[in-house]
Amino acid sequence: MTVRHAATGASEHVSAGTVVWATGVALHPLAAALARALPPGAQRNARALVTDARLAVKGATPPGSIFAMGDAATVEQPQAARHVDELFAEFDADGSGALSASEVQLLLLRAAARYPGLREHARLMAARPPAPRAPADAAASSGVLGFLSGASLFGGGSGGSGGGAPGGGAGDVPVSEAVAALFAQYDTDHSGTLDRAELAAMLTGMDKLLRAYPATAQVAKQQGQ
Repeated sequence: MTVRHAATGASEHVSAGTVVWATGVALHPLAAALARALPPGAQRNARALVTDARLAVKGATPPGSIFAMGDAATVEQPQAARHVDELFAEFDADGSGALSASEVQLLLLRAAARYPGLREHARLMAARPPAPRAPADAAASSGVLGFLSGASLFGGGSGGSGGGAPGGGAGDVPVSEAVAALFAQYDTDHSGTLDRAELAAMLTGMDKLLRAYPATAQVAKQQGQ
């Protein structure tokens, strides 16, 4: 394949076994046939081949044997619900087998860096005007601005890399209005805590708001600008 660089006009030869050039919004017949040949459930996007962050096609055997890019592909974003057991164990700071509202707030703050679906939900919650609060509670009750600004609601850094257990200090901070409303929505047994099944339902609801990246060619163009 010969590639011409638009900026310099220089041409470069790139060795490849097979090159698929796809345009438009429909999946190219060759890419569609490949998606059908992969294991069930590996490809869930009707308009593009789903890849991991390294552009390896999901479901290919052996892993990393097929790559896709450009309009034929979209990069998969990690979903929190698939890691509910890991998250539950990480943020059940007191080992009670259930998460308090403050532990859920800490989970959302720190896990948002790993799971885009949580950040997306945080933006929606932050758009809701907070209820009036006493001045002392203003920083803690300002929706989920800590998610968006990168400032921690818990007196430390936003990345969760500070010392102590994941839930350390969570009980000392008032739960924000937005997190309290979210917590109440999924506390279906009104126990005042979320068990594993309730947390899974909450994370699944958040993941449903996650929008797929556009085709990788569009992403690259946007990043270049």
